[in-house]
Amino acid sequence: MIHIISDEPMNEAHVKNAIQTEFDRHKDDIRHALRRLMLKLIVLAVLGVAILCLWLYLSATRETVGVEVLSIMGWVCVWEATSIAVLQRPELRRMWLNIERLTRAEILFRTTEEQSQDTPAV
Repeated sequence: MIHIISDEPMNEAHVKNAIQTEFDRHKDDIRHALRRLMLKLIVLAVLGVAILCLWLYLSATRETVGVEVLSIMGWVCVWEATSIAVLQRPELRRMWLNIERLTRAEILFRTTEEQSQDTPAV
């Protein structure tokens, strides 16, 4: 539940619409970030596996610095893809779920006077 307390009465429908619009904008931003991240993950994983396959093929026939560079490049691509899958994607997903929860939250509007009447005196 979201509590909005104001000194004066507000146009509740207008405020709810503004809040909904802002949460929708954040959800769209996160959705696009998740899509870009997944595309990056797929490209890095495929590229890493392809480079490592090339490295395996070349390492059987040659031993040069270039072949070792392929090994490093392949492992870096695979490592970055794993980092995206294990660290970055879950964080964005958590943000998406929090925004989704806030979007469905009930919004309660009160004036300062109403709030002070509901608060027990100490």
